[in-house]
Amino acid sequence: MKCPFCKKNLNKNDGHHIYKCKKNLNYDDIKIKITYIKYNYPYISDKNNLYNEYSINLRSFNDLRSEYGISYRNLDFLLKYYEIKKRNKKDSSKLISIEKYKKTCKLRYGVDNISKLKHIKDKKNIIEKVKKLKIEIEENKKIYDWIINESLFGNIYNVYYNKNENIIKNEYYKLIKKYNNHWKIINDDEKNIISKKTDSKLESEISGILDRLSISYIKNFSIGKNIYDIKISNTYLLIEINSDLWHANPKYYKNNDILNFPFKKEKVINIWNKDKYKKNIANDNGYNLIYIWEDDIKDLNYQDKMNFVVNKILDNMV
Repeated sequence: MKCPFCKKNLNKNDGHHIYKCKKNLNYDDIKIKITYIKYNYPYISDKNNLYNEYSINLRSFNDLRSEYGISYRNLDFLLKYYEIKKRNKKDSSKLISIEKYKKTCKLRYGVDNISKLKHIKDKKNIIEKVKKLKIEIEENKKIYDWIINESLFGNIYNVYYNKNENIIKNEYYKLIKKYNNHWKIINDDEKNIISKKTDSKLESEISGILDRLSISYIKNFSIGKNIYDIKISNTYLLIEINSDLWHANPKYYKNNDILNFPFKKEKVINIWNKDKYKKNIANDNGYNLIYIWEDDIKDLNYQDKMNFVVNKILDNMV
């Protein structure tokens, strides 16, 4: 970047130079800033170009930053300066993510939502079934209390405060056995309802995006003894939602690193081999398994998270 007045090359530590530059013609702060932006970003700082890119072509801040190198702060300043209405999260998801999803579905399947495909549409009565199921669960709430309050997915971490490790292990394994036995006999709708109550923050975000897009899915889908986080209904697409720690994101860990987990230490290469084994099982049974890592979306805003998930699904649909 350069100062538009003295032509000095600027770095990140020169943020106030343009306001103090002796050649800035004594402009006020707003005029100094717009002069600086227009000088360094001539195309996107033009009002018509910005309006066309942002309001007509529905380009996101991230798109514009990637293409033109302009910062979010400067883009925000330009929209206010030119009085161009800024989209909120709801507007962005409605105009960009959902519309993009509809166009891609129309191109690939002939309908604007995979839920409108005949073999999916025939199962719309599932909505009524879920409503009845929710009522039934509420009436028989005590049956499910142990899952929500005592299982690994509830308050099991409280037992870690017990000083006797053998007691901790025994209680832990009894709960897991009870949980697994119960899990085998309930249907997919019951699994989804229970899972949503016990999801991690990362899993809840992904589930929420799928719900927002009306994409039907099954949680904790099993192939033999292997459990996968999400299966997109009526497809052969599986999704594993991986935390950077528990699945040892290769971006941060090496194969010979050792991670400390409750009751055991685990070598990173062993974690990777287990995940590789699960992927091979999925592939051998005709499924396409993809991953969404915590690192993929943790720094994205909601609109960009939706875009990421939509693209991930559509690019890997089988």
